[in-house]
Amino acid sequence: MTHAKPKPLIRLLGVPLIERVILTAKEAGINEFIIVVGFLGEQIKEELGDGRKYGIKIVYVENDDWEKGNGISVFKARKYLQETFILLMSDHILDYRILEGIINYESSNDIVIGIDRREPLKTDTKVLEKNGQIIEIGKELENSNCIDTGIFRCTPKIFAFIEEAIKENKTELAEAIAVGSEKGHVGIFDVSTADSYDSAMSEDIDTWWININTKEDLKNSRKMLCQQLKKTTDGVISRFINRPISIQISKLLVKTSISPNMISFFCFAVAILASVFLSFPAYWALIIGGILAQITSILDGCDGEVARLKFQSSTFGGWLDSILDRYADGFFIFGLSLGLWFRTENYWGWIVGFFALIGSFLNSYSSTKFEEFVNKQTGFFQFLVRRDLRIFIILLGSLFNQIFWTLFILGVIMNLEVLRRIIVTSLIYSKD
Repeated sequence: MTHAKPKPLIRLLGVPLIERVILTAKEAGINEFIIVVGFLGEQIKEELGDGRKYGIKIVYVENDDWEKGNGISVFKARKYLQETFILLMSDHILDYRILEGIINYESSNDIVIGIDRREPLKTDTKVLEKNGQIIEIGKELENSNCIDTGIFRCTPKIFAFIEEAIKENKTELAEAIAVGSEKGHVGIFDVSTADSYDSAMSEDIDTWWININTKEDLKNSRKMLCQQLKKTTDGVISRFINRPISIQISKLLVKTSISPNMISFFCFAVAILASVFLSFPAYWALIIGGILAQITSILDGCDGEVARLKFQSSTFGGWLDSILDRYADGFFIFGLSLGLWFRTENYWGWIVGFFALIGSFLNSYSSTKFEEFVNKQTGFFQFLVRRDLRIFIILLGSLFNQIFWTLFILGVIMNLEVLRRIIVTSLIYSKD
């Protein structure tokens, strides 16, 4: 009995490589898969099943000649592929936007290869292209100007090229592509330029791909995936404090069965505990409450990060997280207001607490709407006061033992930010 594991089942941040490729393709709108299996193929079939757990359909094709080139594997699936299809490798991890781009790319060629302009590595298949057509392709190519990404859009014509290559004892896919390129049937899709992508794609998002051949590649792919977790909409505290910490926590959580919604509820429970400590009149309790509040701010990023890394994002999950955050914000303000009352029995504490509460809720409510209204190209000042800053102010106020001024500052900056958004939006609409 063998305990060996096939390469496609190596886990990357909690998800097997082949499953990550499949779910990435699903994000691009692909829901039917033909998987060619060979050595230790039963393990792959056992892991993936028929695809129903992913909401897709999987058909398996056995390749008894798996020791030969990968062109044979593609050829084995020919009877299932009677129309244009996307051909992917199980060990090539990529951004789903690349797939969207190559699917929508206009080309009359029977084969379109995703190419990259970066400097080739020893393991890369090198490509020489000119005016959008493949001139030469091969690992030993000396004169090249790009590399093969292992991402293809093909018509059934590719099987004729593979068959022709097999007759010459050439079994690698690259050798069959070379046959097609000699006949002028192979074009390119440049994944390294935004111009190749569908106009609906955002040009400020870095797309990426990587071929997993070594442990170093696996390490780099983890780094790339984690880099994708950072958001351009992150506030200043999230960008420089919360996100670097939450990503490290999420890298551990993806190895467990903990779901994103479980993380959301745990984060909310910590927020309740923080508000209890904030309500105590003792200074030591205030410090603990502030620290716990900041911990919730850090953990608040983990549910979304784990969801994206494990392809578990859902509309319900995002909605639930938003509701729990609003409840937590309310408990923080109430805890501070109650703690100030126990200390001073001054009604002003409840008044500033009320304005802090209203400002906090309206700030959260108006944030998404404001971003929908305001185009980034308008030239307006786009700094937004976000939840990460609000909670960080609570932490600082707790550490300096200044409950009243914490509530006062929160009330002022939150409501001023809402007022600013109203003014900016009205100015934009007055130009229409």
